[in-house]
Amino acid sequence: MSRAQELLQQIEAILAAMDPLMREVFMLHRVDGWSYCRIAHLLRIDVAAVECHIAQAILAIDQGLRRDGL
Repeated sequence: MSRAQELLQQIEAILAAMDPLMREVFMLHRVDGWSYCRIAHLLRIDVAAVECHIAQAILAIDQGLRRDGL
């Protein structure tokens, strides 16, 4: 398995283990390119909650990759 495949597999595992709302917010922003305001409106949460979910998701991914030495 290549390093890129290993990295992708690990990120997928980290995302799968996340709280569903955090994962949805993260994916809408980072993958689909939605704005914080648009996500907040769709999910009926405030923009500060969107910011918090994205920050926590990035932290979880960073910590997971570091833990596994990637």
